[in-house]
Amino acid sequence: MTINTVATSASGTVGEGTLVVGNATGFAVGQRVLIHQTRGTGAGAWEEHAIAGIDGTTFTLDSPLQRTYATGGANAAQVIVVAQYGNLTVAAGTTLTAPAWNGVTGGVLAVLATAPSTSRARSR
Repeated sequence: MTINTVATSASGTVGEGTLVVGNATGFAVGQRVLIHQTRGTGAGAWEEHAIAGIDGTTFTLDSPLQRTYATGGANAAQVIVVAQYGNLTVAAGTTLTAPAWNGVTGGVLAVLATAPSTSRARSR
């Protein structure tokens, strides 16, 4: 099962409450998003926010960014809609996957679940 299919490039500056994105299609006010510096300076940095407003390709976030995220040149940052579940049960033999990295987005799997599972989680 592939999740985190709504994603686009992103740029934002530490301390600011906005994020400039490549495309706002599929995003909505109230969604939880993960901002991830996937390539370049600060690669691996991430944070989670809610979208408080959308004006074209500028998202207003629920709080200021804790880091700077850059896209362009050797840098690639992305914003991803986070899959949210009350209960998440992954059946034996099922694999959760993220879209493959395409040079702009992909390669990140992010999930929020509010109820703990009674089965054991396995990671690789």
